[in-house]
Amino acid sequence: ILFYGNKISKEARLIDSEFDHRWDLANYPFDTQKLIFEFKSFVDTSLVKLSPSPKFASTFEKEMRNLKPGYTITDINHRINYTEVFTERINTAPNVTRSTISQSLIFELNIKRGGFVLFFKIFTGGLLSFLISCLVFLIPLKDLDSRINLAVGGIFGAIGSSAFVYDVLPVVNVFTKADAINNLIIAMVVFNILVLLLQQSTFKRINIDGKYLYRTVEAPYFKSWQNSRFAFFYSIYTFLTILIAIFLW
Repeated sequence: ILFYGNKISKEARLIDSEFDHRWDLANYPFDTQKLIFEFKSFVDTSLVKLSPSPKFASTFEKEMRNLKPGYTITDINHRINYTEVFTERINTAPNVTRSTISQSLIFELNIKRGGFVLFFKIFTGGLLSFLISCLVFLIPLKDLDSRINLAVGGIFGAIGSSAFVYDVLPVVNVFTKADAINNLIIAMVVFNILVLLLQQSTFKRINIDGKYLYRTVEAPYFKSWQNSRFAFFYSIYTFLTILIAIFLW
């Protein structure tokens, strides 16, 4: 069948096989994987040249069979690489030789992971631990026991959530977004506990004429943090700001 130019034949092959893939998990759980299909010539580019068809664009099935739930095929890209083979020489003219140049035509099938469902699935415990640590600022300063119990519950919850996250995460030697989120939760829980200790250290019980009264001693450099309302909203604001920055990273 004559398609275009001097191309007079078409060949189609169905390949069912496992392909090696190097997972790029730096943006996990919001990563996009590139499945690479490489077609390589073994002769010089003066004899064989590989190029995508200008009339038959590369396509894919959006509902691909066996594609795991949570993954979406976005698009197909292609690029061309050239490799100089120094061990092979060819004659390009009388008494003129050069190394063989081979060509690779590479197609990249981009598959994106739906990360938000996975995010809430693995970080729900950590988020709740952070919120519990923020609730200490809603309890009056004189109820020290209640504040301490919530703070301890928050730190143990954050540590337990961290252990769960690292148990389900793939083992890779890169710092992923999931690692950043996990460390953020632990850091903010510890930060809230430090603010709690600051507030309690400046909250004194004094005896005036046989009566015990509570009074807050002003800390010049941490005056704002002595206000529990300010500490509550500022902690949540800081957490959300850094979390959004991690999403956009």
